This record gives sequence, structure tokens and C-alpha cells, in this order.
Amino acid sequence: MPELTNSIKLGKDCELKIDGSVMKGVTSVTINCEADMIDVSTRDDYGYSKELPGKKKITVDVEAKRVEVGSGETDTQAPLYNAWKSRTPTGVSVKTAGGLLLVDGTFVVGSLEESQAFDDAVNLSVTLNSYGAPNDASGSGSGE
Repeated sequence: MPELTNSIKLGKDCELKIDGSVMKGVTSVTINCEADMIDVSTRDDYGYSKELPGKKKITVDVEAKRVEVGSGETDTQAPLYNAWKSRTPTGVSVKTAGGLLLVDGTFVVGSLEESQAFDDAVNLSVTLNSYGAPNDASGSGSGE
């Protein structure tokens, strides 16, 4: 098995925007693309399943450290809390430095969790669920 010598490291080059503003404190972003599977098998398939993709769903899982906001600064994490409280769809964009999945569309906050160990930073975990088709016509992803 060949070794991965030229692996792509996203790290600091991954950018998450919520309503057009870059979110601070992000430590991890995971993009999940799924599709419901539709069984289209017939008797002619000799008992083997034949499936085609149906409705698509994109989720973006975000891990972040809660950032203290100084005077005159904007809280870039507040739009997530507001979207959760008001159940309002919000604009989400994820740009990476080498990954092929790109996300730009409208999402809703499916879950929002804060946790902290004693004498440690507040951790924020958020799952964003797609709300309709993404803004790019391809659905998600780019091979360019």
C-alpha cells in the first residue's frame, strides 16, 4: 500500500462563514454529504439489490472554542445562537484549501451544545443541516 506523502492539510486554511462573516474560534469542520437510497431492483436482479440515490442532505459539523468578544468587536459566533433560538435559516459557506467539498447555501441549526471542564475553555459543538439545494448548481463539491 502506498504511503500518503503529499497529504493535504486544511488546518488554518479552512474558513467557515456564517451570514457572510468568518467565524472565529473554529477548531474543526466536517462536511457530510448523504443521499437517501431508493430500491429500484426487480425480479430480473436475481435477489440482488439495485439502488439509486434519492434526496440529498448536507450537514456541517463545527467544533469551536467560545471566543471572548472585546469592546467594539463583533461576536462572530452569535449568529449560530440566534439561528437556534429563532429557528431561522442562515447562510453558511465553507472554503477549504485543498479539499474537494465546498459548501455555500442555506442551513438550519440542528443541534447546538456548549460544554466545559472545570477551569477550561467553553467548547461549542454545532450541527448545521442543509435547507434546500446549495447555491452552486452542482450540489456540492468541485473537481477544479
